[in-house]
Amino acid sequence: MMMVTGDLHIHTALSPCGADEMTPINIVNMAELLKAKVLAITDHNSSENIESVIRAAMEKNLLIIPGMEVTTKEEVHILCLFKDVNAIKDFQRIVDERLPDTANRPEVFGHQYIMDWRGRVLREKKLLLLNAVQLTLEKTVGLTKELGGICIPSHIDRPHYSLLNNLGFIPGDIEFAALEVSNRVDDVDSFVSKHEELKNYSIIQSTDAHCLKDMVYMKTRFVIKELTCEEIFMAIENQEGRRVVINQT
Repeated sequence: MMMVTGDLHIHTALSPCGADEMTPINIVNMAELLKAKVLAITDHNSSENIESVIRAAMEKNLLIIPGMEVTTKEEVHILCLFKDVNAIKDFQRIVDERLPDTANRPEVFGHQYIMDWRGRVLREKKLLLLNAVQLTLEKTVGLTKELGGICIPSHIDRPHYSLLNNLGFIPGDIEFAALEVSNRVDDVDSFVSKHEELKNYSIIQSTDAHCLKDMVYMKTRFVIKELTCEEIFMAIENQEGRRVVINQT
């Protein structure tokens, strides 16, 4: 087994709240500086910069997990992670059909840049990506699982767009691979101890990076046998000795 550092919640400049500096090559270079080995790219309701990030990481020892942070009908943010690009493309088509036809206002919400791997802007996404998709939480998880992916509710400790605060509980009939807490939580064990319903879940802690300096605060380690999506998914689900370790020092 080996232990690698990673983060499963990274935004590019495609997310309107993401800084323009979050280009594919900048994200990959920052990960290399931090000696990170795993990144999930999780823009809001879109996956259109993932292939560029994968291309930027092509000659690096860095695993890029295709992902998306979906805003469900209940206005809950959930990370949907997949093993390959084809699966997330299929998922993207479903999301596109259910994204409200509202134009982005860059002067209000920020630009939504689709980039090549070097960070050159190819085009700008016109539909506002911050809207809730017309998919329930249950349906989002079901569709993700059908495509071989896993789902992790985002930043459950936060007062907005989080499962605990929007619903008030963890639905026992929905199969989540893990739960995510944000870097605002200083003591994860203490946080979990205050919420009895969390004790049966694996917990990850993510940066939810919207700018490069956010990436510095990676705290999650993965105990795996090899650097693959399958192994990372096994660690998230605490299978066969693979596991997640959160550095709280």
